[in-house]
Amino acid sequence: MVRLTDSDGVSGLGEAAPTGPITGDTSASIRYAIENVIGPKLKGLSLANPEQLKTTIEAP
Repeated sequence: MVRLTDSDGVSGLGEAAPTGPITGDTSASIRYAIENVIGPKLKGLSLANPEQLKTTIEAP
């Protein structure tokens, strides 16, 4: 489970399953992606606009 909280105190939950044999994802690779790839993209955005979050996360 992943919990994000924005600067207004709004929280959201998500999940990221480490299914190594299927996707190659491990707990460590998911944590790295959240902390170093996805997290920095989301910094400063509001959780109140999930479509913007999705678009931002999917952008290269």
